[in-house]
Order: sequence, then structure tokens, then C-alpha cells
Amino acid sequence: MRDNLCAIPIEFSRLRLYALRISDRILIVGNGGIKDKRTYNEISELMYFTDILVEIDRNLRNLIKRNLTFIEGKNLSGKLSFEIEIK
Repeated sequence: MRDNLCAIPIEFSRLRLYALRISDRILIVGNGGIKDKRTYNEISELMYFTDILVEIDRNLRNLIKRNLTFIEGKNLSGKLSFEIEIK
């Protein structure tokens, strides 16, 4: 995929936690839930949570590309606020 979304499975459970890997030192933890289907796309609640994270990733990457947001070690700096719209 073209985004940095990743699922963190909880051992011996159907629970999945979704996160964005921004760099080797920055992980943005999102939301999660029970994954009882083959893919998260088949579960509306998980799809909603992952859509939010994908939009955050898209906005952050755009700000970084435009030199408005910066990755500095373990920190993000510069412009860090934006609005997202999920359908």
C-alpha cells in the first residue's frame, strides 16, 4: 500500500491495534478492535478507524513534503494541525 498504516496484532487474540509508522523513531497509535473477518475492509468499525489514520498520514506527508512539518529524531515539529474529513 502507499500509506504507513500497520496493524499490531495482540498475541492469542483477534484484537488489532492500528498505527502509523512515521519513522524508525515515531509511531502514532490509533484505535482498534476485534478483527473477525479476513480483512479490516470487511468490518465497518475498523475501516472507519483505519480511514482516519490514512488521512492523518496523507496530511502529515503532504506537510512534510512542503517543508511545513519536520521530523527531528523522536519529534514532529512545525505545522501539526489540519482537518480531516471521513466519509
